[in-house]
Amino acid sequence: MLPFFGDINAVVGAFGFMPLDFVLPAVFFNLTFKPSKQSLIFWLNVTIAVVFSALGVIAAIAAVRYLDLHVRWNDLVRPDHNISDGKGSESEASVFRNAITCDKKTVQRKIQYGVAFGNQKHLPSRVMKNIIDTERTEDAKEKCWFHSTYIPLYLIKEYEERMSVAVLPSVKKPSTQLSDLQRRQLKASRRNVFAYLIRKVLLCFV
Repeated sequence: MLPFFGDINAVVGAFGFMPLDFVLPAVFFNLTFKPSKQSLIFWLNVTIAVVFSALGVIAAIAAVRYLDLHVRWNDLVRPDHNISDGKGSESEASVFRNAITCDKKTVQRKIQYGVAFGNQKHLPSRVMKNIIDTERTEDAKEKCWFHSTYIPLYLIKEYEERMSVAVLPSVKKPSTQLSDLQRRQLKASRRNVFAYLIRKVLLCFV
């Protein structure tokens, strides 16, 4: 699942496509063929590189800003409509719409969430193939573990909000005396989706 595909595409285009299509060809032409600095083609390439570098910076700032404005925790809500087609991604979305995230753990620096599907007995194959492990909860219901990239963001939001509400009332001491876990939970409760996505991208390269 890749949420906000259009917004992320704009960021990739600003950082990647524009330099590759306009800036680097002009720079490499001057470096390879070494036209005279008094020639028209040299200064034309320099102008192209400078102008499109500036446009790339502006586009990158605009794309990142738009992504930050567009994807907020408050915008992620559980769908309230029934999906009855029963095919492909619509069936998958319907299954998760009736699920709840009940647990979280980190394995080999990758975040996993435990999802309970309630009374749903048959899960689509597209969902089953992403299940890492299954456990039984205290009320004898099945809990399926997924990597965070394979469950909807609104389920992650609901779980993190429940955890922040559970932690905050129990905190009776100044923030300087909180444990590391409590500080991380308090900090995570104030982050938006954009910060969450950036953190996940960085973890992929660590």
